[in-house]
Amino acid sequence: MRAVFLAAGYGTRLDRDLQDDESGQYSHLVGTPKPLLPVGGLPLVTHWIRAFDQVPKITSVVVVVNDLHKPRDTLLPKDFSLNTLVDKFESLRAHDEKACVVLSAPVAEENVSKHGIIEVGEGDRVINFLEKPDPQDTTSRLQCPCVYLMSSGSLQHLKDFLEETRTKPLSCRDAPGLFVGVLIQRAPVFAHHVTHRYDVGGLLSYLECCRDFLQA
Repeated sequence: MRAVFLAAGYGTRLDRDLQDDESGQYSHLVGTPKPLLPVGGLPLVTHWIRAFDQVPKITSVVVVVNDLHKPRDTLLPKDFSLNTLVDKFESLRAHDEKACVVLSAPVAEENVSKHGIIEVGEGDRVINFLEKPDPQDTTSRLQCPCVYLMSSGSLQHLKDFLEETRTKPLSCRDAPGLFVGVLIQRAPVFAHHVTHRYDVGGLLSYLECCRDFLQA
C-alpha cells in the first residue's frame, strides 16, 4: 500500500492571519511551511510520519509538493487510529475490490459552507458530496477531510476525472473533494467516522490544535 501525502497547498490564509496578528507572538512562524509548524512540540509532518510508521501495510510514502514545498493542513485527534482505518478498508475490499474509504468528521453549523460535505446512507456508504454548500442545501453536518483510501481498481477513475476536467475551469478540478463527488457515482465509497478534524488553515484553528496536542 502506498500513502500519498498531499503537500501542495500555499497556506495563504494562515500566513495572512500570522501577519495580521497584532500581538507579534507568532510572527516567527510567518513563512514557515506547514509541515514544519510546531504542534505539541513536534513538526506537523512528524505526527503523520509516526502514523504511517505504525501501519506495516504502508510500504512507501509519496509527498506531493509545489514549488515552495508547502503543505497539507489537516491533523486528526490523538484517538485516531490509522491502523483501524486500513483494517476497515481491507475488510470492505474483501467484499468489493473497488471499494474506497473517505474520512467523515462532524462540522459546526456555521462552518458547513467552508467544507466539502458528504451525505451518508445505509452501511455508511457515501451517497452524495457537496462542495461548500449553503447549510440549507443539506441536512448533513459531516465534512470530508482529504484523507482517502483508494483501491487500485478505482485509480482509473482518478485518471478519467483528470482527463475529463483537463480543459474545464480550475474551479471544477482544484479541490480533491470534487473527485469524491465523481467517484461515488462509479465505485462504492464508504465513510469512516472520526471525532474531530483540525483544519490548520488559520491562526485560531492552529492554536486550538496546538493546545489539544499539548494536553496529556
